[in-house]
Amino acid sequence: MMDMPSSNRLPVLAASITAEHGECLAAMRKSLQHALAAGDMLIEAKGLVAHGQWLPWLADNCGIPKRTAQLYMRLAKHRELIEAKSADVALLTIQGAVELMDRKPTFSGSEKLDDIEPEAVPVDVYLAEREPLCDGEVRLALDAIRFRRDLYPRREVSHDVIRHYSRLLSILPPIEINQHHEIIDGFMRWEAHRLAGAETIRATITVVASEIEHLTIAVARNASHGYALRKDA
Repeated sequence: MMDMPSSNRLPVLAASITAEHGECLAAMRKSLQHALAAGDMLIEAKGLVAHGQWLPWLADNCGIPKRTAQLYMRLAKHRELIEAKSADVALLTIQGAVELMDRKPTFSGSEKLDDIEPEAVPVDVYLAEREPLCDGEVRLALDAIRFRRDLYPRREVSHDVIRHYSRLLSILPPIEINQHHEIIDGFMRWEAHRLAGAETIRATITVVASEIEHLTIAVARNASHGYALRKDA
């Protein structure tokens, strides 16, 4: 290895570089505390603003981009999770906090979906702009959708697939429902939206004349997917 030329300047540079790096880290760590505080206040403000006026109020009064505000609010909502997973929150950056929230848990395969924490959903899912509706699509409140196991042919549900879908909400195809908002096709997409904490979901409506017709269509739709149907389907 070639010897480095000696210089009285190098120790000065090394000390200055180390100091600036330390200041940079300190600023990033402090930024999380400010982001959490801003998130708490944004959540409070959203609860006070009239329905439908949240984004206009945010733009007119705070000058914070929507995606940044959503990030702050998500961090604040997951404060307990961040604090539980971090040995020292005071030393954590915003990116570090996001990585903690997005860390994948290990599944035994026996968990119910409702027991799986939604913190593993990446931040870009929450911040993604939703695709515009196509012809024949509607956007419905998630809690307006009904799932009837007796009218759905699948006997296997993959939590891994649901979690993967929950990272792709903005590009998932719409689910298919009947005129009573009962799922014909798209159970795992619906569960992915529930896991991600979404409030609405895209859907297409197929009018059926009877439960038999509903189940017949559901079998035909699901037969083209990768998970096994019930043996009696």
